[in-house]
Amino acid sequence: MPTENVILSSPTVWESWIQIIQAKAERKGIWGIIDPSKTDAHADEMLPEPTKPAPPAADDSTFAAQMTWKMTYDEYKDNKVLFDKQKESLQDLRIFILQTVDTKYTTYTYGISSARDLLAKLKKSIAPSDEARRNEIYNLWQKQKHYPAERTIEKWLMDWETLYSDASRLQLPEAIGNRAQIDFLLSLMGKHPEFAGYWRQEMIRRTDAKESAPSLADLVSKFRMQRHEKLASQGKDSHSAYATTLQGQEIKPKTNSPRALTPCLCGETHLWRNCPYICAKKRPTGWQMDTGIQGKVKKALEQQHPKNQERIRKMQEEFKGPTPGAISAFAVAFSAPDRSSTPPALFSTAPPYQLRNSVILDSGATTHVFNAAHWFTGNIEQTDIACYTGKGVESITGFGTAKIALESSNGIHYAMLSDSAYI
Repeated sequence: MPTENVILSSPTVWESWIQIIQAKAERKGIWGIIDPSKTDAHADEMLPEPTKPAPPAADDSTFAAQMTWKMTYDEYKDNKVLFDKQKESLQDLRIFILQTVDTKYTTYTYGISSARDLLAKLKKSIAPSDEARRNEIYNLWQKQKHYPAERTIEKWLMDWETLYSDASRLQLPEAIGNRAQIDFLLSLMGKHPEFAGYWRQEMIRRTDAKESAPSLADLVSKFRMQRHEKLASQGKDSHSAYATTLQGQEIKPKTNSPRALTPCLCGETHLWRNCPYICAKKRPTGWQMDTGIQGKVKKALEQQHPKNQERIRKMQEEFKGPTPGAISAFAVAFSAPDRSSTPPALFSTAPPYQLRNSVILDSGATTHVFNAAHWFTGNIEQTDIACYTGKGVESITGFGTAKIALESSNGIHYAMLSDSAYI
């Protein structure tokens, strides 16, 4: 089930977004009223607003008249409670819809006071057609048949089940018969031929024996379990096929749950890297500095632990972006080190650290680590892995391809380092 933080920002998230709306409406018993897939003739009717019964006339104050009025009034009160509850639920849901629609789509919401009319308008304007959705699922299915990088294998396995569910709903050929199972096994053949070969033969045997073949969910579950057992026997974490190591120690992913944001030094609730008082690049056009807050931030920075001060300094350098002198900085890592003060193949980490803005290219390293985003080209794939450093454990923000410059007598040459870590 998708989480409530899904924002309707494009047609691709319509399915996830409408599932949340439907779940909220069903919990309140109003989905039949607002379901945008139903026509007005087939939608459930809203409860009519009850009319308060008038008390009996003064000249008709008999006991029978009083009892009749009381029974009618009690029924009115019950109906009024139900009506008010339904009205409040519809209004709350309408507000939630408006809160989770991207601002670029607000033009579709102006002047619409009904939750049902609002959903109908958004579906007509944003939701992809079944044909467009079929094309999208088909393209995703073709990409899904390629075995991914080992650190993303868990997501890849989950995507198989999600895509199969979508393909089944849209009645695509990929979800008919055993085609999904065959595609899944073929995608494993290059990396896991034993598993794929065994279950391919088992499917053939069961088909010949007129027995039911294992479902895609069964095969995914069996492969996931076998993979976890194999990694456990090797002492590796089940979320990564090959545990990353640094300085001879295994790097394991974090197990603690995400923490809520704590107030920044300026008093607002955001990350330090997003604070305009700390990172000048985060200041929007027309931003005005509050000298009182600036003094408060400066004082708080002076009282921070040296490690936090170093983190903030790194952030400020990062958001400056690459500088015109960056190429010359690359060369520092490849010039001969001063061996009078530094042992061979080792670099001192005591401040000032002259190689902070440089790259040390190590042909024996399994992973190169970078401390600024401007080294990377393209997207940085998020991860929850950490690595050991000389001062402790640092979180790895993600992995990507870094571009470095190598200076030689023949000029500047560039090298691309894939699967590099960004901390």
